[in-house]
Amino acid sequence: MDKKNIGLRRMWDKVRNWWLGSKAEPHVKAPVRFTNFLLLAFAGKSRRDYVTLPNNFDLKLLKTQYPPENYGFRHGIVFRDFKVLYILHLLSSIPGRNSDLISESGFIPIHTPTLQRHMRDYNLYLDYLVNTGVLVCDGQYIAGKRSRGYKWAPRYENSVYESKLVLIGDYSQDSQIDSAEDRENYPYLFYWYDQKKLQIDGQAYGYAESIRRIRMQDSTRASWDWNRDKHQYKNPSTQYMAVIRNISKITSQDYEPHIDGNVHRLHSVLTNIQKDFRNFITYDEQQLVGIDIKNCQPYLTCLILNLGFWDRDSGLPLTLYNLPDNIQQLFASEQLKEHVHRYFATLTDSDIAAYKQLVSSGHIYEEIRDIANGQITPGQVRIERDDAKILMFYLLFSGNRGQHDDPMINNLKRIFTTELYPKVAELFRIIKRNYSDCPMEDPHSRLSRMLQAIESTIILHKCCKRIWVEREHTIPIFTIHDSIVTTQEHYEYVRQVMHEELTRYIGMPPSLSIETWNIANLNQNILLS
Repeated sequence: MDKKNIGLRRMWDKVRNWWLGSKAEPHVKAPVRFTNFLLLAFAGKSRRDYVTLPNNFDLKLLKTQYPPENYGFRHGIVFRDFKVLYILHLLSSIPGRNSDLISESGFIPIHTPTLQRHMRDYNLYLDYLVNTGVLVCDGQYIAGKRSRGYKWAPRYENSVYESKLVLIGDYSQDSQIDSAEDRENYPYLFYWYDQKKLQIDGQAYGYAESIRRIRMQDSTRASWDWNRDKHQYKNPSTQYMAVIRNISKITSQDYEPHIDGNVHRLHSVLTNIQKDFRNFITYDEQQLVGIDIKNCQPYLTCLILNLGFWDRDSGLPLTLYNLPDNIQQLFASEQLKEHVHRYFATLTDSDIAAYKQLVSSGHIYEEIRDIANGQITPGQVRIERDDAKILMFYLLFSGNRGQHDDPMINNLKRIFTTELYPKVAELFRIIKRNYSDCPMEDPHSRLSRMLQAIESTIILHKCCKRIWVEREHTIPIFTIHDSIVTTQEHYEYVRQVMHEELTRYIGMPPSLSIETWNIANLNQNILLS
């Protein structure tokens, strides 16, 4: 029986039991909570949750000033507060879960076909919020490519935001909820979240407001964060809403752990919250330490540069055929396999030895930076480590054709592919091509999805499982994609496990960095402002 039918059956059982009880004892009234439950059941799905809202927003006052019946809610159409609040909560929950969606303008894309599956009358609520001056819409819609963006109107945008416990629509996506099956199969990933001992210092709220204020006053935008995917700055007000949302999630012990069905990473509020704010987080009042793989994605390519990875019977502990089925399906092309085998037929150890040693050492970004700076002419701007990092992500995640918006990145790409590591770049191109016997809408994603699946396989199901078994469920661990977080007393053991498991499965030792989460790491002037 599926979840929907189970829910309906439970609802029917409650109604039936109440009805039979009322027949036996007619003087007994239905409990108020149960009556409300019935009303909500027939009115629509809802739940109580903490929602990030500006402190000067008052829905009750808004409805008094702008009666819904004058704004489209006529002829018996009932205005539901929880639907309005669900839409408003998207303005912080969408960027709170995916910071790559934060643009310079601050508009948040709302995918209305998804919204429509849950709320058929969503357009009435969006129109009401725009027409009453609560939201602003950018009006930029491109079918199949771009959703309309929404943001709070100026009178709300610069307010202090608070997390308020309200009744909102219960339209959670299945992909955002860890399933009972995952919990049963992977206790080593979920157990420590279930202990409800992750805490965040209340100073985080004030720090977030100070950062927002300082950045919004910076007309040069030099202090603004850069969105690598959108090639533009991230709006500080949107970042502020997102971080307030994530702080409140930890405060309310709603950590949202779940494994996605795409690259099988574990996502949680820890993976979503901005990096600086991790310094406010502790576990059971104990300091936390993160063990991170340096230049992780380039390092993981050492495995795919091994011919044995592409052979089901090679004897390697991890091959393409050990990865999840949906990842294997991306490579179900005989043409691709033929190109791969031709590639390895011409490959020598000397072609890739220097590259593998470099990514194993964790210094690939610094090497590219130094080589590129050695070739600049007078008057050209020197590149930084972050520029080289952008190049590597561009090589791994973008299409084979096309040009980057930044000429400097295009020049770095030329240096990497023609002068430094042409054979490495050749394999990347082979993997990202479109093949007629396995067509894909975005074939360039094949490489990045495979690397992320390799990462999740090793970090989640090799390292974390080993720690869980060896230390008999006594060491708290959490993951942030390519890093494992634990308490101060256990980080040396966790670091050792990661080093051994990564060396075993990738074939090259990793370079690991240690980061202690501590408020002392933050800008103390901002913290005290």
